[in-house]
Amino acid sequence: MVSQAIKGADQPRAQWHWKSNSDPWSTNGNEEWTKYSDIESAIIEEAFN
Repeated sequence: MVSQAIKGADQPRAQWHWKSNSDPWSTNGNEEWTKYSDIESAIIEEAFN
């Protein structure tokens, strides 16, 4: 388990974002993106691996 943690630390990690506009489906206006926390991003990455 420790070797997996070390191996994972050496690899670049993706930073996940979500569209945080008041109306995320609207195509008008500026897009606002908010990044997920490190823990949330790790959970997402784990789900895809």
